Amino acid sequence: MSSLRFLSVVALAFVAVTSSAQAQQTGTVLREAEDDDMMVQPFNMKVEDLEDADLVNQAGDDIGDVEKVLVDANGQPAAIAAEVGGFLGIGQKTVVISLDRLQPKDDDLVTTLSKEDLGALQAWDRR
Repeated sequence: MSSLRFLSVVALAFVAVTSSAQAQQTGTVLREAEDDDMMVQPFNMKVEDLEDADLVNQAGDDIGDVEKVLVDANGQPAAIAAEVGGFLGIGQKTVVISLDRLQPKDDDLVTTLSKEDLGALQAWDRR
């Protein structure tokens, strides 16, 4: 019985740490941008221009697609939700990437995040 209690405590601690880490990763509650004409700074691009853009690494290799621009509680663009990983749609994960981890280049967004970094990012659950 005591080992069952120990496992319950460990599981509860794991959930608390995981939830805390996800909250810290974005630093705020995010939601999808509703105004396609909203300008996304520092890129000086509209939401509609960023959504569906390719996400590439520094070598120019395609690593995903921007699905949505996400805004913070004040309605200011703060991050993107991007589909990354997988092959032919299998194993893809939609993750949250803060705008400070991205740079525009032509019609793409470039990130320095590695494949491992992207896999460790918070999943976007379309709140």
